[in-house]
Amino acid sequence: MTVGELSGVVVAVLAVAGCSHPSPRPDDERQVMGAIERDVMAATFAEQHAEFANATDETPAHETALEQASDRLNAALARALEQLGSRHFVNPVFEREAYVLRVTNELPPADATARERLVHTRVAMSNVYVTGACDAAGSCKDAQAINDAMHGANTADELGAAWRAWYEGGIGRKVKADFTTYVALANQGARDAGFADVGAQWRSAYDMPPDDFARDTEHLWSQIEPLYRQLHCYVRRKLRAKYGDAVPAHGLIPMQLTRNLWSLNWDALWPEVEPYPDVAPIDVTSALVAQHVDADHMVRIGEAFFTSLGMAPLPATFWERSVLTPGLGKKMQCPGERIWSVDDPADIRMTMCTAPTHEDLWIIHHELGHAHYRWAMRELPPLLQAAANPGFDEASGDVLQLSMTPRYLHAIGLLPAAEQSREVQINALMHMALNKVAFLPYGYLIDRWRWDVFAGRIAPADYNTSWWQLVARYQGVAPPVARAADEFDPGAAVFHVVGDIPYISYFIAGIVEFQLHRALCKKAGFTGPASECSIYGSKAAGAAYERFFRHGAAQRWQDSFAELSGESTIDASALVEYFAPLSAWLEEQNRSEACGW
Repeated sequence: MTVGELSGVVVAVLAVAGCSHPSPRPDDERQVMGAIERDVMAATFAEQHAEFANATDETPAHETALEQASDRLNAALARALEQLGSRHFVNPVFEREAYVLRVTNELPPADATARERLVHTRVAMSNVYVTGACDAAGSCKDAQAINDAMHGANTADELGAAWRAWYEGGIGRKVKADFTTYVALANQGARDAGFADVGAQWRSAYDMPPDDFARDTEHLWSQIEPLYRQLHCYVRRKLRAKYGDAVPAHGLIPMQLTRNLWSLNWDALWPEVEPYPDVAPIDVTSALVAQHVDADHMVRIGEAFFTSLGMAPLPATFWERSVLTPGLGKKMQCPGERIWSVDDPADIRMTMCTAPTHEDLWIIHHELGHAHYRWAMRELPPLLQAAANPGFDEASGDVLQLSMTPRYLHAIGLLPAAEQSREVQINALMHMALNKVAFLPYGYLIDRWRWDVFAGRIAPADYNTSWWQLVARYQGVAPPVARAADEFDPGAAVFHVVGDIPYISYFIAGIVEFQLHRALCKKAGFTGPASECSIYGSKAAGAAYERFFRHGAAQRWQDSFAELSGESTIDASALVEYFAPLSAWLEEQNRSEACGW
């Protein structure tokens, strides 16, 4: 993640450690912040332009241009931080903009040599990861290819072989030294900006002291853990029925049997764990194909959801400049769904390799949540056109997916009318839990581990051992073979680890989306089970949600959240309530099991 994504991810904090400079006069403030804003935003949009060009048409020339634009952006950010120092502004807007810059997730060291080393270290790690795992013959496969192979594997041996191909393919060993260097240099940048370390800087992005945020996230996990353990228990029993003694009756699930390299979701296990196989699935793929729905039409279906809420439509340029299928003769990054602000804050675009499937319609509703968030913030100062909380950006799209109920899909002509039986409800909740609930421990442990690394509580010699301890503690899974202490398996985790991208925001988003859903359903006047609520067509819900969007990072997330929901804290009770029918069903299914590990 780069400063070029300030409009989608970066948020502000209330205070940053350090001695304050004398407050400048109002005219000086305007001059200082105006110069910083022009410099940073010009570099931001130059990088976005180069990155968009490369994403939609990967060529050596575009890759070179992107690297040059990224260097320019890093230099602009370094200049901005040097100009800001630890000064405070009388004007609250300028002060908020200064905080936004200080909590961005890339703070390069003030020293030019260290800054250059940090850039090249990141690039080197990213290149190793993107190249993928390589065998003795030099043939390499990326994570997507190996995960696809795991989805199609037929035996435990095949799954184990695929898992080992990734983890033993050299990625971790190749990046470990660079990662250790990166930690030192990134910490130098964070300390130059007044933070204790990178972990403290990232946690400061949540409008609360870093240590308070760490405690709050552990509390959130404690709320979710009982549901996750019931899901884990049920899945383990089903896998044991299929694979026999390869799965323990009590203990850790072999990671490879979840059919995902990191066990970050269990979607691929659906055929093994489906509660009621004879119940027809909720899937509109056949209807989309039968109605000859193309990529443009798919996105317009999603856009119609937002305009049904009374939200302002996206600009005409969105439809003119978005790239929804690969161009003829061009190599496009696929999958590559993303919302962009390319040349200016109002230049909203979308990239996606779109197909007429239920899954892609699901993705479109999510991505358009990002788009409308950005579009609603367009009148704010550019540096404040950001989600008020890093988790809000992802949640803004996720919450609309929760409204893709059978009633909604019937209302837009993609699904026949059908009664919502208990079996249909449990199947739907299970399908969602395999994606959303199964992800949460992984979404949490990634940064739990990194916070300790950045703080020096985990030494390089202990990187691997501590990693697998956290995986066992939170996910309840284990590698198929013992992993040596001198390996570096975190380097083969999701790209975010070597890519220097905070991950806890996805954990927060996975909780906040259910709080937002609960609040919006109340605005819409819905009183039934949360899993049956769709806010489609509710102007009251739409008006409240658009107001929430418009605040951006101009105020504390707690204030924006309280205005919408009446709550000023992140709390997992809405998620627990949403999955309550499934939780009760799982407890009944697991009544004779010894759950836990």
